[in-house]
Amino acid sequence: QPSCQFVLKLYDHLLAGDTLADSVASAREAARIDGDATWLAYTVYGNPEARLHYESPADSGTPGPKAAAGG
Repeated sequence: QPSCQFVLKLYDHLLAGDTLADSVASAREAARIDGDATWLAYTVYGNPEARLHYESPADSGTPGPKAAAGG
């Protein structure tokens, strides 16, 4: 269950517009506070400045989150 809580917190932050680096740090901190002894073992590879954003259906043909590098 600890990994599930990490992922849920990670995506909460990503969907709120935080960078990948900030989202991972926040999810790790939440796991640490919850007493998960493996909180530092969670690793995510990617551009630390990447953010998720939404494109309108008219822009892409498909609504939903898209990865974007940088701010």
